[in-house]
Amino acid sequence: MAAPSPAEIQYQLQHIQDDQSDQIISAFGVCLAFAIVAVLLRFVARHLNKASLGGDDWAILVGLLLAIGYVAGQSVCVSYGLGKHAVRVTDPVALARVKPASSPLQNRG
Repeated sequence: MAAPSPAEIQYQLQHIQDDQSDQIISAFGVCLAFAIVAVLLRFVARHLNKASLGGDDWAILVGLLLAIGYVAGQSVCVSYGLGKHAVRVTDPVALARVKPASSPLQNRG
């Protein structure tokens, strides 16, 4: 990522209090809660119908675990400054190290 231009730095300084960290954490929390409930309801429905668990059920569970890991990693990124303007990031090196490691399944193209 290139360094911000002088105009971008000026904009960021004028809007220094802008912070989307709370919105990021809230969105992750709501989506993850819905995902957990949906997967739990699926397993409960299988149990109540006395249906055996298939490969798709286990794949969904693995997907949920990956989603939980992704949210945990992105939450660490928020603690390093994700959701804030670049001029407010206190340790950009740490954020640059944590961000790729926290989202290995993200499209890098």
